[in-house]
Amino acid sequence: MIPFVNIHTHNHIDNKEIVSIQNIDIDNIDNVDVSRFYSVGIHPWDVSQQTTVNRQQSPFLETENLKTSEFERSQSRMDAGSQSYKAHSSQPIAHSTNNSQFFRFSDSQIQNISQILSFSGSQFLKAIGECGLDRAGAGRFEIQKDVFKKQIELSEQYSKPLIIHAVRTYPDIIAIRKETKAKQPWIIHGFQGNEKSAEQLLKHDGIYLSLGEILFRNEERARRLLQIIPYDRLFLETDVAERSIIDIYEKTVSLSDVEMEKLRCDIFDNFVKIFGHI
Repeated sequence: MIPFVNIHTHNHIDNKEIVSIQNIDIDNIDNVDVSRFYSVGIHPWDVSQQTTVNRQQSPFLETENLKTSEFERSQSRMDAGSQSYKAHSSQPIAHSTNNSQFFRFSDSQIQNISQILSFSGSQFLKAIGECGLDRAGAGRFEIQKDVFKKQIELSEQYSKPLIIHAVRTYPDIIAIRKETKAKQPWIIHGFQGNEKSAEQLLKHDGIYLSLGEILFRNEERARRLLQIIPYDRLFLETDVAERSIIDIYEKTVSLSDVEMEKLRCDIFDNFVKIFGHI
């Protein structure tokens, strides 16, 4: 039987019918069972927390928001998903408004990821992430970009796909993929953008879209997205939700004209194409 694939979850899943990639906090990796598929990276919210910029008071963010294009402003706020993630995420490791101090912290985190990739054989470390960019967060965007690019370098060096968190930053993600000439697959997790955003992203080889909560929170948009996302570029996920990935698959079937067997086969084929046989 073809397994269900949960491409991104923060929860431990023990079910032989499900292949999942669990996101693990780099600073908590010693306390987590890594004998299962997992990903590890520096989340843009952690960048935000550690630079301690107050979003409501920051002239920098006000300026950035004014520069945001109509295309970027059209993206989903993801407020509910953000609150859910924050409730499950770890506390920030360091607090500093000193950029040099932050970059020492950042470099240390990058080195930790690199060491895991180098010395563990990395057989269960399937991807780097979640990492990415978030204009809705409190962090200095240029620092987010620098940290993201360092993780792209690791992705290319060690041939590990990226699992990407992107909020109001789809044009930035595309621009950085062009700039870095990245070849590894990028999976945009928890995609909640509109059809135009999806079409722009899918123009670029190696970018995949993963759907989850949008299937329940915005059925009409989800139905339209399922009409334009090719099944060979699609993943499904639970992220922080307690519901089963099987529920996600069933919801996808109900919102589209695809049969369950084909959906399972297509998404598993995508997994094998990117990560190899399990």
